[in-house]
Amino acid sequence: MIPLMSALMIASTGAAGEGVPPTPRVAGTYSSWLEGAYTYRDSLDALYEELGWPYVRVENRHVGGLTADLDRYDIFCPPALYNYSDPQPFEAHAEAWTRFLERGGILFAVDANYGQQLTWVSRLGPGLELASHQCAEAMTDAKGKHPTRVTADDPFAAVESVALPWAHFDSWGPSWEVLATCPEGKPIMLKTRIGNGVLVATNLYSDAGFPTAEYLKRVWEAHWPTAMDAGAVAAFDPGRKGIGRNTLTVGVDGTKLGTGTNFGRRKLVPVPNFVFREVQAQGGAWTSQTVPLAQAATSVPYSVGPGRTDVRVVVRQGERPIWWTSFTCRQADVPGLCEALNAKLAPHTEMIAKLGPHPLRDWYSSLTVKTEDMRKQAEGLVSKDASEETQREWDLTAEFLGALNREATWLAGRLTVLEAYPDAISKRFVVVPARPLDKLLRDEPPPCGGMGEATASTANRGQSSTPRGGVGTVPTSPR
Repeated sequence: MIPLMSALMIASTGAAGEGVPPTPRVAGTYSSWLEGAYTYRDSLDALYEELGWPYVRVENRHVGGLTADLDRYDIFCPPALYNYSDPQPFEAHAEAWTRFLERGGILFAVDANYGQQLTWVSRLGPGLELASHQCAEAMTDAKGKHPTRVTADDPFAAVESVALPWAHFDSWGPSWEVLATCPEGKPIMLKTRIGNGVLVATNLYSDAGFPTAEYLKRVWEAHWPTAMDAGAVAAFDPGRKGIGRNTLTVGVDGTKLGTGTNFGRRKLVPVPNFVFREVQAQGGAWTSQTVPLAQAATSVPYSVGPGRTDVRVVVRQGERPIWWTSFTCRQADVPGLCEALNAKLAPHTEMIAKLGPHPLRDWYSSLTVKTEDMRKQAEGLVSKDASEETQREWDLTAEFLGALNREATWLAGRLTVLEAYPDAISKRFVVVPARPLDKLLRDEPPPCGGMGEATASTANRGQSSTPRGGVGTVPTSPR
């Protein structure tokens, strides 16, 4: 974290008009290919994690919800086959895509090798017709071959490290500018500008090494001053970003903020400036707050809760956004750990009620009491100010709940066995049928379930294997 005054000093040493580089928020869709395996769904997660950019991906079936929220995104760059399986009519949302581009968004139509990932792009403006075709050169021998840049100084042109894709554009409308070609001289990367935004259509995809973190960083650094007032914000400090109540700070250069004109009074009047802050807690809706922007620095409160918390900050001049940034905070999901533990024990509640005095009932009670204590402790920590101590307590709570969850798994296993063999209620172990090569683990139910007749007995602790089939032993007591 950089203190505000240090950030102001750092910003003042930069080149004139550079301002503070904001962080973009990225969206993507994915499809269920292959046959429900969602093969490419996670393929870009590590890339955006490396960049430190907030990234939200949704299945292509939910593209309508994504386009309804495009004002909160700066880049659309999905993984391969993003609309291949169960294809959706992306073109039905052409108006939303166009607004996204006009205000300065970047839209990467990657893997434009299939009709369902190609035709909708042509609907975003005149002269954007596209058709792809198999690239014989790449299909024959693509090893060691790379695209050729046509516009070497364009930051949107593909990096040389990418491999040749299996297809190229066979025809393209007059509104496209060719950025890179295959060995046959056909385009594999095209670009056009719509408003303040950039639309890129490319045959490249992740298996060809596109995009890379270096490429996306270069593109954003070159593009963001086009979409925003690059000199408006002199410093931005997100605060601790730890669990609990936080404060972000925005410092502005007042000399870079213009004034409005009141023509009715024939004189210049100041335009009010604001910081608009939005926060989305994990699984929740966006909440917002607007704070008047001071000339030097403005502090805005926000809170970081369990799981993922998304924050978006917009500096406005009147109603016009002039600078914005985003960040994501990730914390251990302590309430989620509590829910997971309770879910493991819930199926056995009825049996516990009928069990009477028993070590497993005591174990059950102990776990549920400790879990409730941890839940209440977590609620108290979220309401505290973010600090090293608060974060340390949160992390310790999550670690303790992780241990309790392991115990809950063991207890659930024993209760499952006892439900199948109620006659073993007073025994430490139960004999169960087993198939060849079954491993009977101490803390898991037997893989064969409750088939066959068994008698209770005592046996060695740990696990037993049954290479020839027959019977094995599993515990029915806590230790």
